[in-house]
Amino acid sequence: MKPLLLLLATVSALHAAEPVWRNLATPVQPPVEMASDGTSIALRIEPLGDAKPVASLAAWRTKGGTTKIDRFPGKANVSEKALGAGPLRLWLHVQWIGLDKSVVREETYLSPGLAGHAPASPEGMEVFDLGAFIRESLAEASRIRIPVEMPRDGKATVVIDDADGRRVRNLASALPLPAGRTLLEWDGRREDGTLAAPGTYRIRTATHDGLSYEMMTTFGNGGETNLWASYGPNHTAFRSLVAHDGLVSASSFFTEGGNSTDVFDASGALLHGWGEIWTLGNEALYHADGAGDFFYSVREARRDSPDAPGAKVSVIECFAYRWSGRHRPEVRVQTPDARRIPGERNALRVAPYPAPDAPASLAGAAFLAGRLYVSDRLAGGLAVYPVDERFNDHRADIRPRERLLPLAAPGPVCRSIVGGLVVASGRDLFSLAS
Repeated sequence: MKPLLLLLATVSALHAAEPVWRNLATPVQPPVEMASDGTSIALRIEPLGDAKPVASLAAWRTKGGTTKIDRFPGKANVSEKALGAGPLRLWLHVQWIGLDKSVVREETYLSPGLAGHAPASPEGMEVFDLGAFIRESLAEASRIRIPVEMPRDGKATVVIDDADGRRVRNLASALPLPAGRTLLEWDGRREDGTLAAPGTYRIRTATHDGLSYEMMTTFGNGGETNLWASYGPNHTAFRSLVAHDGLVSASSFFTEGGNSTDVFDASGALLHGWGEIWTLGNEALYHADGAGDFFYSVREARRDSPDAPGAKVSVIECFAYRWSGRHRPEVRVQTPDARRIPGERNALRVAPYPAPDAPASLAGAAFLAGRLYVSDRLAGGLAVYPVDERFNDHRADIRPRERLLPLAAPGPVCRSIVGGLVVASGRDLFSLAS
C-alpha cells in the first residue's frame, strides 16, 4: 500500500457572497461569462488579442430593449420592475473590435437563431430561466474537486478531516480507479449530511493495487474432507449462538460470501446455512430457539426516521430459520410498526433514538411457550410478543406486543433449564415463570 498522500482544500466558497460566474460559450466560441443576482445580469468578457469586446444584450418581458456593454464586468437590469411581469427572454451578441475599428470576430450566445440582428420585439427570442441559472450556478460553485493520482490501476480510499484532525467525511472507500489523475467531487457536506463550515480541511488519500486473500485455516469441520472450503462469514465474526437437540446455530451480522448463519451437528459438521446481506439490522443480533423446528434471529437496525428528517430510529426486526433444512420460513409481523419503515415488513417495533450516537437498544431475546421475549432498553423492559408457529405452512405469525415487563436496565435474557426465563437488569437477575 502506498503511503498516505496529504492534500489541502478549503470550503469557504460554499458560502461566498461573490458573484458566481458561468461560461455561456460552446466549445468553439470564445469564453463569455455571466452572473446574476436575480434582478440584473452581469457579463465578463476578455479581449481577443488587441480586439476589445462589445456586447449587445437584449432583454424582454412585457417590454424590453437592448443594452450595449463595452466595459467589463458590465450589467443590465432584467428585473420585473424594469421590464414588467412575464417570462424573461434574452439575446446576447458579442463583437470583438480591432484597433482599426473592424470587427475581428462576432458570436451570438443567447437566442442564436437571431444571429447578429438586434431584436425590436420579443419575437424569435428564447425564454431564459433565470432562477434555474442561479440555482445551477450556486450548485456548480459549491462543488469541490479533489485530485487523486493513481500510479497504476488500483483502488483508492479518500477521507476528509477538519483542521483539528476530526473526521468530516468518508468520501471513498476502496474505489476502483484507473492509472493517472481522477477528480472526485465533494459536495461540502459532512458524513451526517449537514453542510461543513468554511475553513481549511485535510484530505487524506490512500491508494493500493487491491487486496487478495490466502486461506490459512478453517474451523468446525467435524470430519469434512474438503478442509479448504470456507463456509463461515467473510466480513464479521459469529456473534450469536443458539442450541437445539444436539444442534447449534452460529450467526454473524452479514456476509458477501459463505454463510452468515450456519447450523452444525454435535461434531461440528456443517448441515446447512444462509447468507444475509448487509442491509439487515447491524446494531445488535440475538437468537432464540422456537418450540419446534423453527428458530429466530432478532436484530436491531438504525434507519432514517419516517417522521423527523435527519433523525434516526431503532427498528427491531425478526427473521426465522429451520433446524431441519435450508428452507426459510416466512415471518408475518402484525404489529402496528410493521409497515412504518419502507421495506421493513419484519419490524416488531420502531422507536426514536434519544441521541444520534445512542447505543443499541436490543439487549437480548428468548422464546418460551409460544411467546417471543425481547429485552428492549428504549421500551424500558421485556417486551412479550405472541407467536403462532405454523410449521406445515412454513411461516410464523407474530402478533402485536402482549405486554411489557418493566426493567430498570434491560439486559440479556435466556431460557432456564428448569423452565421459565432468566433475565438480567443491571446487576440483578430475575427468574420469570412462563
